Amino acid sequence: MGFKLVWLFSLAIAIALLGNWIWQTQFSPSIQPLPPRQGSLRFGNLTQHPVRIVLKSQNQPEPWHWDFTPGEGGEKGLVLSLPDQVPQITNGDQIFVFAIDGSRQYWGPITVGESEITWRSDRQEWEFTLSFKAQTYLSPSLPSRPVLAPPTIAPIAAILSQKLARSPL
Repeated sequence: MGFKLVWLFSLAIAIALLGNWIWQTQFSPSIQPLPPRQGSLRFGNLTQHPVRIVLKSQNQPEPWHWDFTPGEGGEKGLVLSLPDQVPQITNGDQIFVFAIDGSRQYWGPITVGESEITWRSDRQEWEFTLSFKAQTYLSPSLPSRPVLAPPTIAPIAAILSQKLARSPL
């Protein structure tokens, strides 16, 4: 009886491994990393909130930031620039956007080359238009599945921390 159980268990493991191999090689989407692309960033704010966009570049020790009024840049967007240069961003740079009107809305982190930022090869620039649809982003680990980035986590965290501060341990 013991031999039959070991044999059935071994057979079940072999079938599971074979099924996993077939799934990974035949049906699983292959994730191909984008080739490194460097260019400027064009940003438009289609939300009803004034926002601050923060860019953390791998090539720059300090993050850069810009403020946008509601609707500024529109669908076409504006190229982000500094007084002495136009920042060049590349795959892996991080973008964070948050409302500066006290509404506690935020979007991000958004990773260049792994999320909804679009590469425009004709202009050699990255393009990102912030709208309420932009609250979903693609997870770097599963680029084919959208993950909700809830804009309400900060108020929930504040409420929880207040309740925890009041409760005796």
